[in-house]
Amino acid sequence: MSTAIPDLPAAGLFRTLAAIFYDSLLLIAVLIFAGFIALPFSKGESSMLFNLYIYAICYLYFSWPWMRSGQTLGMRTWRIRLYAEDGSRPSWKAVLIRFLTAMLSWFCLGMGYWWMLIDTQQRSWHDITSKTLLLRTQ
Repeated sequence: MSTAIPDLPAAGLFRTLAAIFYDSLLLIAVLIFAGFIALPFSKGESSMLFNLYIYAICYLYFSWPWMRSGQTLGMRTWRIRLYAEDGSRPSWKAVLIRFLTAMLSWFCLGMGYWWMLIDTQQRSWHDITSKTLLLRTQ
């Protein structure tokens, strides 16, 4: 279902990084809890299965709120919302592409985020590849 894109300004780099910082603190708490749950099964050792479990938790932490309301808790605090380019909620495919490209961006020393300073619409790599927009809310 396509809707009109809200006439709101782009989130911008500072606001986006502030939301990421806030979400990272919350995600650390979630990962600690998830680690305690997995501890009896992993016997305290890291394995490929454990790593996949951690990545899945991270993916769900971001994808579920993006799909449901367009906002993680950090994004809600900093008044940012994720939209598909047509103004609708992003699809599962778009959310997966966004998550994977954001991880790639971090591995490239955050270059995908710094790209927001160059892009005329202030989009990051993961906004461009997933065809999404981060906009300020009122």
